Amino acid sequence: MSKFFIGMRSLRHLFWACAVAAAACGQIPDRSADAQAAEQHVAAIYQAIEAKDFSKAAAMYSPLFYKEHSEDEWAGHLQELNKQLGDLQSFRLTKVISNSNFSGVFLTLKYKTHYSKHDAFEQFVFTTPPGGGKLQVVSHKVDIDTFNS
Repeated sequence: MSKFFIGMRSLRHLFWACAVAAAACGQIPDRSADAQAAEQHVAAIYQAIEAKDFSKAAAMYSPLFYKEHSEDEWAGHLQELNKQLGDLQSFRLTKVISNSNFSGVFLTLKYKTHYSKHDAFEQFVFTTPPGGGKLQVVSHKVDIDTFNS
């Protein structure tokens, strides 16, 4: 009898471990209001990129993003990426990472993007000021997946 009980307990633990693993692999865990707002913001950036309105896309980044280069330079960079990657076909959110500390809230959104010439992995970092306020894009990184393209 006790052997059966221990077996059932182990089976129950295995079931929950599998359920947690399946949920972690198939879903984005952070669906906070900030994460949803950031997703909508990225979708708007991608819509502008799809329409090849690179100036509009560049206008959606934080002034903090433009400490090292101008908005016009970034719009030109987005246009060059379009020439290299091709037209944006689709994008899929793959991961949301949320951190908060004395500097404010930081959200990292990772995407798998499909362009007509190459696929890419893109990462957007958002922040809110310590006293609150609107989420702002402070970083956008694009890694081209030339291996699978």
